[in-house]
Amino acid sequence: MERVTGERLYSGNQISKKVRIYAKEATQRIVNQYVGLQLSIPFSEANIGLYESETQEIHLFDDAIGVKKQKNKRINGYEKQQKTVQTDVIDVQNKKGDFEYITSGFGLKHWDIETALLCWFSLNYGNCKLPIVAITDGAKTIRLRLWSIFGGQVIIILDWYHLNKKVRELMSMICFGKAQKQEYLSTLMPLLWEGKVSEVIMNLKEIKARNTAKHEELIEYLSKHQNEIINYKRRKEIGKTIGSGRAEKGVDLVVAQRQKNKPIAWSIDGSHALSTLKAYKINQKIAA
Repeated sequence: MERVTGERLYSGNQISKKVRIYAKEATQRIVNQYVGLQLSIPFSEANIGLYESETQEIHLFDDAIGVKKQKNKRINGYEKQQKTVQTDVIDVQNKKGDFEYITSGFGLKHWDIETALLCWFSLNYGNCKLPIVAITDGAKTIRLRLWSIFGGQVIIILDWYHLNKKVRELMSMICFGKAQKQEYLSTLMPLLWEGKVSEVIMNLKEIKARNTAKHEELIEYLSKHQNEIINYKRRKEIGKTIGSGRAEKGVDLVVAQRQKNKPIAWSIDGSHALSTLKAYKINQKIAA
């Protein structure tokens, strides 16, 4: 501002207050468009063609990001303080094929990200028969959130990048050296690429592990996510999405570009207000 105008127009506190005011106004505008709306979600058929190129899908990506949190005021005694402010961002595909960003909003009680997403779907899709395909990093909080909103009407896919990364990291601690790790991975990864989780688990159980705790952790991880691990090979061959890179791009646009890579600590309200305002502005451009 000083470089452009030659003088400071607002102090840091004044800017912070303005952002909170504008974020609350933006949230209220979002809520207003749903007044009187009958809540409903898309209803898909039982057999969904995940590997059929002609089958249309509503894609959804859900991710979260933490930024440095301001220290609380000093208090008597010891109390462990949270070091980050966490913000959830959902990218969801509209009928035009563009992606809009959903956050929890700011300044209004009972307007959380679950309510915002349910209202968005009711307005944009209603009871149309299209499958919702959510591609995530496998976090339990995301899975529970999607199930609470959509129940059995959502297909959750564990994205290939996080699956691949997790298996390789744990195998580094399970195997006796790089050579053994590469030998095992040359068998396990092609099986996972085709979604053959049961065969992978059988192979893992035959491995003599250097770290038994990590060995058990990997087997438990694959068992827990078995229903979310698909045939990535078939899906990629027909040109359908298997990764959650869009989710990471979403949190980068909405939160990280302004908040993450700066030597600034954020209050919970300040971080969420700015995220709400940024998502609203991006969505306005998409709609224009």
